[in-house]
Amino acid sequence: MINVHEFDGKLRGKYNKKYNVDNNTKIEEFNKLLICIKKRKARIGLSKIINDLKLGDNGSNYHQANDINCSDLLYDILKHNNHTFLLSVIEEQIYDMENSGICDSGRVTRLFQIWQSLYC
Repeated sequence: MINVHEFDGKLRGKYNKKYNVDNNTKIEEFNKLLICIKKRKARIGLSKIINDLKLGDNGSNYHQANDINCSDLLYDILKHNNHTFLLSVIEEQIYDMENSGICDSGRVTRLFQIWQSLYC
């Protein structure tokens, strides 16, 4: 497995946010996703993302080295018109975040892979 920190600073400028929404809107969407997630550790990981949003993004959602917020990535992914076929991939990436470290770098790097597959 590649260490997610190898991508620190390398994703800067590669992400263009598709939607500009407030944290409450993201929380509503992420709570809908939470209902669909089956793996306990993935539910815990998503709950941490949601809780950090409730704190005003002062948690580990924002990765400074890449200037990317994982909640923006996840919202973009969920709003993509074909996101439903990716639910298992989203769940697996969030599970990996929780399983191997849910730092800001891990959150952004794992979700960026999905976002890139949809928008690039």
